[in-house]
Amino acid sequence: MNSHMVLAAAGDTNAAEWLMTWVVLGAVVLAALLFEGAPATLWFIAAAMVAGLVALGFGHRRVAALLIAAADVVFLVWASPYLLRAVTTPVSSLEYVAAAIFLIIAVASLIGARLIWSEGSGTLQASASTMPLAVAAGMSIVALAVTFAGVTRLLTEDIAPTPSDFVLEAEELWYSTSEITLRAGELDLLVDNADLGMHSFVIDDLDVVTVVPGGVARRVVFSAPVGTYTYYCNLPGYDTMRGTLTVLENF
Repeated sequence: MNSHMVLAAAGDTNAAEWLMTWVVLGAVVLAALLFEGAPATLWFIAAAMVAGLVALGFGHRRVAALLIAAADVVFLVWASPYLLRAVTTPVSSLEYVAAAIFLIIAVASLIGARLIWSEGSGTLQASASTMPLAVAAGMSIVALAVTFAGVTRLLTEDIAPTPSDFVLEAEELWYSTSEITLRAGELDLLVDNADLGMHSFVIDDLDVVTVVPGGVARRVVFSAPVGTYTYYCNLPGYDTMRGTLTVLENF
C-alpha cells in the first residue's frame, strides 16, 4: 500500500491513525500465522484484516469498517475466555500484561471500526482523533474485569488451616517442600497459594487436579495406596514447582 493510497483513504488525521494502527495489527496477525498449526480462526481474522486494509486504502470506509469489525468480533469471541481469565487470575505478570494489551487493542479496534463506519456514512465529523476514546474504552473493560475478579476473590471463602493439617504453600516458582510423606488411605492436604496469580496441584497417577486461585487455600482430599507419586503445578512457566509424595503403610 503506497502513500497515495493512504492519503486517499484517510483524508483526515483520524482515518490515517486507524489505518496505521490496523497495518500494525495486520502485521502481528500475519506473523502469528508463521507458527505451525495456526488455527483456521486465525486465518479468517488475518484475511478479514488484510481485506479491510485494502478497502480502507482505496477509500471504501464502510466496507473496511465491516471487515475490520468482523475480524475483531471473531477474535474477541475466540480469545475472550483466555484473555479474561489471564487478566483476572494471571499465571504471571507477563501473561497479565500481554492479555491486557490484546484485550485493549481488540476492543479499541472494534470501536475504531464503528467510528470509521460513521465517518463513511457522514454521521460523524472526521476531523477529531477518536483513538484515545477507543483505547480508554478498552482499558475500562480490563479495569472492570480486574475489579470484578478482585471483589470475587474477597468474597471467596478462604480455608484456614487446622493444627492437624499438612500445609503445602505455593509461592512464586516453588512449593514450600519437595518431599511429602503421608500414611496410605484418604489423604488430606491444604494447598495455600501465597501469590496473586493462580497455581495448581496435580498428581497424574491419582487423577488429582486442583486449581488454587491467588491468595486463598484449597483443601485437596484423595485416596492413595502405598507408593511414590509426583506432584506438580501444571500451569505454563512453573516447571520448578514439583515434588515427590511418598505414601507408606505405617507412618
